[in-house]
Amino acid sequence: MAVTIKNKGKVSAKAKTSGKTSALDELRDMADEYGDLSQKITELQADPAVQALLDAQTEQAVVKEAIKAKADEALGQDEKRDIVGKKHTLVISAHGNESKVKEEGGKEAIFKFLGEETFVELCTFPITKLRAYLNPKQLEEVLETTMTKARTIKLK
Repeated sequence: MAVTIKNKGKVSAKAKTSGKTSALDELRDMADEYGDLSQKITELQADPAVQALLDAQTEQAVVKEAIKAKADEALGQDEKRDIVGKKHTLVISAHGNESKVKEEGGKEAIFKFLGEETFVELCTFPITKLRAYLNPKQLEEVLETTMTKARTIKLK
C-alpha cells in the first residue's frame, strides 16, 4: 500500500495490487497498515522529545490567545502594530471584517429587493432548527435523507 500526501493535507491511497485482488483484500492490507501507524503514533507519544513538542505547542496556543486578548485591550479594532520584544517581533493585525444580515429588518429588506422566487432559492435551513419547528410528518415531507456521511474507522 502506498499512501501519497497531496496539497492541503489530502491523502490518496494507492494499493499496489495485481488485477485479481479484491477490494476486501485491499481493505485487509490497509487495516494492518492503519494498525501499524496507530502503534507508531502511540510509541511516539511516549517519546519525551515528542511530548515536549506537544507541550510547547499547547503552551504557545495559550500564549497566543493571551496576546490576542491583550491586543484587544491595548489596540483599537482597526489598528495593526508590530510589537518588538527583546528577541522576536510580533505582527498583530487589525480585526477582520465580518458581515451578517441585520437583526432588525434585514431579512425583510432582502425579500423586498430579491422577490419571493429568488429569496426562496437562496434560503438555507439548519436541519436542527427544522426539527425544532416541524413535526415528524412535516419533516418527512420536506427532508430527503441519504447515506452520504463519512464512515468512522476504529481500531480494535
